[in-house]
Amino acid sequence: MVTRHRHMRSALNRARYRLQRLRRSGKEVVIVREPQPLPTADSAQSPAEPGTAEIARLQDLIRSQTDEITALRQALDRLKAEAEDTILRQRAEFDNYRKRTLKEKEQARSAATEDLVAKLLPVLDNFDRALHSTKTATDAGAIRQGVEMVAEQLRRLLEAEGVQEIPALHQPFDPEKHEAVSVEHTTEVPDNHVSGVMLAGYEMNGRVIRPAMVTVARDPGK
Repeated sequence: MVTRHRHMRSALNRARYRLQRLRRSGKEVVIVREPQPLPTADSAQSPAEPGTAEIARLQDLIRSQTDEITALRQALDRLKAEAEDTILRQRAEFDNYRKRTLKEKEQARSAATEDLVAKLLPVLDNFDRALHSTKTATDAGAIRQGVEMVAEQLRRLLEAEGVQEIPALHQPFDPEKHEAVSVEHTTEVPDNHVSGVMLAGYEMNGRVIRPAMVTVARDPGK
């Protein structure tokens, strides 16, 4: 063994001497390293593998989380079903309320109409009497007076229901309440005022039912 080491040391020294000579001569030296031996199976370090206890713990954790997810899904399904049931019930209640409200409005409208018609019937009776009296009456003034009385009775009835005639004659023209049918060039009435009423207008409780059809004055000098 000692002899072998001596031979190796001698070979190494000779190699060093040759390398120095080559460097002195200026030649390029390339050193090739011998490949390192591959690690054996015994020398390789294998990663630590989990033990049986760790695997069991992970399996229990997975099962616990799976059960929790299943419970949450079931709870979500119950909440969804309850929400859908609540929505359907509220829709049904709202539909019933809407139908009931429409029915009540229709009944109120019908009752109001019946009440107004009942109030108009005496006026109609007086008109019939006035027309019947024209067959035998000889005094035109008396007939006129009778018709005027019936008209006044109807006017009072409508006023009691909130119906009012819209002021128009000699009033400033109001497009919200007046409808201009024609224009009259005159100086007797102020410019843009109503100079004549062709058809009376009416409003009920402040809302225009029918605008007055009027003639509007225009100043000829303008």
